[in-house]
Amino acid sequence: MYEVFFKDCSFSLNDDKDLNKLCSVLTLREAAGGLVKSNGKLLVIERNGFYDLPKGHIEIGESAENCAIREVEDECGVKDLQILKSMPSTLHIYRLNQESILKRTYWFEMTCPDGQIPIPQTEEGITRAFWFPITDLDAIIHLFYPSLQNNLENYQIYK
Repeated sequence: MYEVFFKDCSFSLNDDKDLNKLCSVLTLREAAGGLVKSNGKLLVIERNGFYDLPKGHIEIGESAENCAIREVEDECGVKDLQILKSMPSTLHIYRLNQESILKRTYWFEMTCPDGQIPIPQTEEGITRAFWFPITDLDAIIHLFYPSLQNNLENYQIYK
């Protein structure tokens, strides 16, 4: 089962067949990103007034894992990332130049050495990158995009 987010609502798809039907009428874009934990903290970015996790589009011939590492490094300036495990992907629909886009983001739980100070990639519209205590995530979860709120809550990364 897949949950798809669009603006302020969501709907469920039952299986890959339903997902393929949706992909036949929307343009599919794939991205990958990281849920980066270090020293009991989560790496968070702020972009467009929402908290987010670093992510970006998968380039032709690039694996989702390599994309996730590249994007976290580019968007936050942290290095020596290590993927611990894959997490459920998210799906959301957005409009771009009169076109409806279905974006599938593959997520990976990662770690990196302690003590790195994140540097936001401002040319990507990221206004802030910071470490936030995982145990306090409930206090800010409402500031994340709805699709990520669901992922963070359902998979209880901070438990």
